[in-house]
Amino acid sequence: MSERIRLATTDWDEIFLVETYKIGKTLIPIKPLGMEDLAIVAQIISQVREEIIAKWPTNTKNKTISEVIADVMPAIISVIQIEIPEALERLSNIAKEDIIKLPATIALDLTIKCLDINLGSMESLSKNFMALIVKATTLSQGLKNMGGQKKTENK
Repeated sequence: MSERIRLATTDWDEIFLVETYKIGKTLIPIKPLGMEDLAIVAQIISQVREEIIAKWPTNTKNKTISEVIADVMPAIISVIQIEIPEALERLSNIAKEDIIKLPATIALDLTIKCLDINLGSMESLSKNFMALIVKATTLSQGLKNMGGQKKTENK
């Protein structure tokens, strides 16, 4: 078997295009995650979503959205402070110790920026998976048809 081709560091830089986010004077390079990290982050975000939904009040009659949010905000912030730092560390490559110290507005804004970048990557991935499914189905049908033709030719 011939030697496998390895991608150069510059190839990876081309694949994972970097956007920046500024905190103070520091420019944070943000790039799409690989599949393994993306799966972990998706699991964390899903868990945060479920915990927030579980804390959301069921009886909101006679309350404005602002009042409902004010009621659940302490619980939501608690969930975010516990769960989001690990996800944000993977998303941004900022040390978890620094993430915990960030003001909530910056941490959430950075999380949204990182998720936007990765959602764009996922949309492309989804489109490519769909194209792969179509090609695999076409190939599979073509092979089945070829097998059927051979059977009829042999008779």
